[in-house]
Amino acid sequence: MRSLKIVGFRWENGMHWMYSINGYAFQSFSVLEKRRVNDRDCHLVIGSLLDHYSIIDIQIFNVTMENLGLLSGKDEVAYVCKFPLEIGSSYKSKPDQNGKVSITEVKEKEFLSTPIGEVACYRIELYDQAQGVTTFWYSDQVKWHARIRRYDGTEIDLIEHRILNFDQIMSEFHNYIENMVKSSDSIIRVRAIPPLVEIFSLTTDIKSKYLLHELMEDKDEIVSKKAEEGLKSIGG
Repeated sequence: MRSLKIVGFRWENGMHWMYSINGYAFQSFSVLEKRRVNDRDCHLVIGSLLDHYSIIDIQIFNVTMENLGLLSGKDEVAYVCKFPLEIGSSYKSKPDQNGKVSITEVKEKEFLSTPIGEVACYRIELYDQAQGVTTFWYSDQVKWHARIRRYDGTEIDLIEHRILNFDQIMSEFHNYIENMVKSSDSIIRVRAIPPLVEIFSLTTDIKSKYLLHELMEDKDEIVSKKAEEGLKSIGG
């Protein structure tokens, strides 16, 4: 049988994905820009987690271009596979802090029916010594995974894939982050601070700085203190 290879997923600025988590919660990811971090070519990504009622969390992270790996310091600390993908290939991860390793195998090519249509995918199984088996369906059509079935049975399905411009990404970010800032839950308000600081540092987004000032006046002492520290870190 002829081997099939996929060299890598070429992301572009503005790529946007929305996933359903067991039909209840939702995750969205948007590629804001390309950047160089610790001598690695990366994509800056805004990730949001929502339930049916409110925004729960926003994270901003760097994803390496070569393997779509989450970058921490100079190391890729989390990625599913190494490119090029080839049916039958496998590799073992480095041991984690507890000495546990994971093994990834590219199993076969499959077609999935999704809310955005039928997509061709590579089924990849991640065997984790600590957690069990998680299956990923990676698709060149959507440039990322079309479905994930986690070791605990959680189903994560792609429900939207489109291209946004910079203003649209920032508008969505502002909408989500304002909901967090106005949340009645002080934990969620605290979670709003790091992405506000990072977005201002990267884009000098005035609205982010304004919302940090608003949080500095929060009645909750922890929220107020964290916001003040955030503002000081950006010269606010």
